[in-house]
Amino acid sequence: MPVFMGQHENKIDRKGRVSVPAPYRPLLSADGFTGMVAFKSLKDECVEGCTLARIEQLAEELESFGMYDEAGDDLAYTTLADARQLGFDSEGRVLLSADLRAHAGLTEKALFVGRGKTFQIWEPERFRERYQLARDRARRAGATLPIGRNPGSRTPGSRPGGGREEG
Repeated sequence: MPVFMGQHENKIDRKGRVSVPAPYRPLLSADGFTGMVAFKSLKDECVEGCTLARIEQLAEELESFGMYDEAGDDLAYTTLADARQLGFDSEGRVLLSADLRAHAGLTEKALFVGRGKTFQIWEPERFRERYQLARDRARRAGATLPIGRNPGSRTPGSRPGGGREEG
């Protein structure tokens, strides 16, 4: 399983091309497609990035919704219908379409942010603000990582993000 980590800032050229970080390229190419999948984030003003295998996994998960389930339809429209395969050029760059760049506010620079099985592409200043918000919220909640435990399990009285429920 690929693990995307770290922060990598790269310039966007006038055509909208950006170099995918060198550590990400072999992870993205492992499933036979030499490139990445990208779509607009539903939660943040950034671009979501992943492997072709990961988007296939997401499509499989969407099958758990009923055929005419509105929530499933909404998620399919906002991820799969919006997703596109971006192949690497000879220099390891991808062309970010104008709509992806506009959604994330990308103009001159792109910050690739590892998130484990996926990554995001941010306008650097926007990410710094989002990062600080996340750190502050995690610190206030007393968030911890469930190392050595089933990630879906919780100890009695704990919140999903860590910390203790007040009662």
